[in-house]
Amino acid sequence: MKNMGLLFVSLSLIVIASCSTSKGTTFSKVAEADRVTDSEEEKLTDEERQFHAFALTIESDPSGAEVYINNTYAGITPLSTNDYPSGTFKIDLKKDGFYTKSKWIRYSGGTQSFIFDLEAITGKLLVIARPPGAEILLNGESLPPELSEVPVGTHNLTVRLFGYEYYNQTVLIEENITTTVEATLQEASFRLYAVDLSRRVFNPDNPGALGKTTLRFNVSTRGTGSVLILNGDGIEVNRYDLQDFHRWEQTASWNGRSADGVILRDGVYTIRIEAKGQNNGEIDIYDDYVRIDRTLTIAYRSLWSGNPGLLYVSTPEVLPQSSFQVSSILMGHLELNDGELLFRAPLDVSVRYGLGSNMEIDFQASIILEDVPFPPLAGSGSFHYLYLKSPIGFEGGLSAKITYHAYTGTDTYSNFTGLSLGAPSLFRMGPFAVVLCPELTLSPWRVTYSSSYDDEPNTYLWLYLRTGLFLDLGLFTAGLSVALRTSPLTEGFRIEVPFQSGLEAHLMIPNTQIFISLYIAAEIEAVDQWYLMGGGGFGFIY
Repeated sequence: MKNMGLLFVSLSLIVIASCSTSKGTTFSKVAEADRVTDSEEEKLTDEERQFHAFALTIESDPSGAEVYINNTYAGITPLSTNDYPSGTFKIDLKKDGFYTKSKWIRYSGGTQSFIFDLEAITGKLLVIARPPGAEILLNGESLPPELSEVPVGTHNLTVRLFGYEYYNQTVLIEENITTTVEATLQEASFRLYAVDLSRRVFNPDNPGALGKTTLRFNVSTRGTGSVLILNGDGIEVNRYDLQDFHRWEQTASWNGRSADGVILRDGVYTIRIEAKGQNNGEIDIYDDYVRIDRTLTIAYRSLWSGNPGLLYVSTPEVLPQSSFQVSSILMGHLELNDGELLFRAPLDVSVRYGLGSNMEIDFQASIILEDVPFPPLAGSGSFHYLYLKSPIGFEGGLSAKITYHAYTGTDTYSNFTGLSLGAPSLFRMGPFAVVLCPELTLSPWRVTYSSSYDDEPNTYLWLYLRTGLFLDLGLFTAGLSVALRTSPLTEGFRIEVPFQSGLEAHLMIPNTQIFISLYIAAEIEAVDQWYLMGGGGFGFIY
């Protein structure tokens, strides 16, 4: 673990340095190619330019108010319109539960905003709770035990105190009237309720919180209790004695191990809560069931190129049914070129979701932040099927992906516009794995780094050759990946440059389901022409 920590720190320093590292003219070519989007401004109509340049904006706090301009309904706040010339207008804002706001405004005819504060219509509420110290909730929000100003209307009132039954009542608040409620709480009998398990099927080999199930339940009053783990024969294999109950919410976690720390074999286990009340010795027992499944692997993977795996190569792995991952990556490069400061900062946000039956779907959205009128945008969706997972460490899968990449002909993500079909395969050797993935892409445009390319649709078919090597220790993963792109196959088989390569490392925050990541990515045209991007990201996996 100490060595992994040193590796992580080293990668951090490399990433910081890489944000301004390049050689040759590759980066300036890429940045210049994105400037083709300047011509997009010419495509705006005169009417569109006028709308963007001139607008009357009316906002309210809170929003959602009806707007009447010169007694004519105009819309809901926030409202932006260019339907009115310069002049003086009467503005009326109406919203249920608030006084109507009326005001004359002078509109200059240009871009101008007016903000109105709406005043709530209120009454007063006093709640007298017995015994004192109870929590008072109005519509789920905490209310002080004193005379309070409350919006008019019907509200749900709850008064609660541990050890007592909840007091619930609907109260009507009227304008300028004080409503008084006396709430006398009754002592609660002991019981368990609201029992829930975070995972009903889990693999103890998965890292952090992914390798255990958490039992959550409520108790009504003071008491003591234990959580028992029983195997299929009803024999106790583990036990957790809980702390005395002093509040409603209780939690306990089980990591799939016996009392002596040994991971139990696959199968269904009973989780039993045995609890007893402190006041009168009332006993309540609750049984629930979980299943240990050592084949249920949940692994955190990057989606930079639109497919899950490493930065530039897909792996055949899929998430189990209903498992999901949400993640983000931000990288960047800053460079001074001929006195001009050039920067590009690709940002990627993605989601994975396990469909069950060895299938997974993925979605990705990305933007390249840079100094151009229309930053390059991209979006993709992909489907994955794991058709083989052998006991000797080989896994094979199939993938289909559709992508749209706007405002540029570059291929920074190695995920260009079109339909792609891939066949990822993985060879696992303990914690190490080698990944290969040929991917065929059909696109109406071709990849180009020219700022004057012809964007008329045509038909292009080419091959991505992707490979990678990664280390997976559960809590820590790292990998190196490469993506090569051929020229369109109708032009003969040859490798086009630049090609991409990436180095990444991911670390799970202990006892959580959150990963933090560091990345270095390179676009390489020749030995003396290349540039690096560096950055990081974070993600959540369930």
